[in-house]
Amino acid sequence: MPGRILWQGQPWEDLFDADVIGDGPQAHSFTDDGVPMKFAHIQHGTKRPDIGFTVRIGGVDVDVTTLWAQKGSAVYINTAAVPADLIVVNEGSTPPVTATVSMAFNRNGTVTFVNGGAATANFILNPTSTSGDAYRVRFRLISKSTAGTLSGTLDTWLQISESRSIALSVTVPNAVFVTAWANLQIDIQRISDGATVHTYAVRMEAGAGIT
Repeated sequence: MPGRILWQGQPWEDLFDADVIGDGPQAHSFTDDGVPMKFAHIQHGTKRPDIGFTVRIGGVDVDVTTLWAQKGSAVYINTAAVPADLIVVNEGSTPPVTATVSMAFNRNGTVTFVNGGAATANFILNPTSTSGDAYRVRFRLISKSTAGTLSGTLDTWLQISESRSIALSVTVPNAVFVTAWANLQIDIQRISDGATVHTYAVRMEAGAGIT
C-alpha cells in the first residue's frame, strides 16, 4: 500500500486522496515496494501546501503536491450526467391524461431520469454500490408554471444513501393540451467537508393532451 514514505510522521496516504478512477500521475522518484507512488489527480481536487518532496517535470523540479489532490478534496462528479432539459409529452384518447417528468439520484452513483424515455447515467465517476453515501443532494425551485404539480423535497440537503427524487406532473381532463414547466437548481454536496462540489441547472417540462 502507499504510505511508507513519511512527511512529518504522516504517511502519504494521509496527505492525498486515493486514485479511485486510475488517472492519477505517478511519481517515479518515490516508490512503494518498487511501484511508483500515485494518488488522485490534482484536477479532481485541490492542492495542499508543499511538503518538500519534488519530481522533475519538463526539466523543472516541482513539489509532488502539484500532482495530487489533497486528502478529502477529490471530487468524482460527472458534470454532464444530467441533461439541461428534461421533456416528456403524453397524448391519449381517453381522459384524463397525465404526463410526468422525473429524475432520481441513487445510492449506487447513478442518476435516472425520464426524458422522452427512461435513461440512466453515472453522476459519480466509476461508482460503487454505496458511492452516494458520501454525498447529499438539494433540489431548489427557481421558477415554475402555474400548471403542474412538483413532488419531492425542496431546499433540504438529503444524503444519497437512498434514492432522492423530484418529479413534475400535469393532468388534463378534457380535449386540451397543457404544458407545465419548472426550472430547478440541483446542488451536490460532499459530506466530508460540506463543500458544494457541483450544481446542475435543469428545466423540467411535461405536456399532456387529448387526441
